[in-house]
Amino acid sequence: MTWGSCRECLRDGFWSGRFCSSACEEKQKRRLSGEQVEEEKTSVKCRGCGALFESHGGQYCSKDCRYKFGGEVRKCPICQNTFTTRGTTFCSKECSREARKAESVEVKTGVCRICGKPCPNGEAVCSWECAVRFNEVR
Repeated sequence: MTWGSCRECLRDGFWSGRFCSSACEEKQKRRLSGEQVEEEKTSVKCRGCGALFESHGGQYCSKDCRYKFGGEVRKCPICQNTFTTRGTTFCSKECSREARKAESVEVKTGVCRICGKPCPNGEAVCSWECAVRFNEVR
């Protein structure tokens, strides 16, 4: 557990800036000094399935429940599959790679400043002829 020894000291999973009691503050000082501190378990209702379980501060009764209920449902912009996430944009590493490939192709493809044709690798001109004309114009 991060700062604080109990749920009153933690707000949204982060330390609130104050200890709820001197006993809680003392327990945290002992923990920071490296001393083993026995954590008190409390009965908690699972945020996913609603089951009651004993916890040191966890919100889900199991890893399966956390993965099943703990994220946001999104649609992958590459393959259109729906998936549960905690902040990722793509459903898999493969879709993430595809998006990076498409992004790098867009960045590397420019437009010739002389004739308007596509330029490889983001160049200002597409050919030797356009390069000569470009230098004359400058």
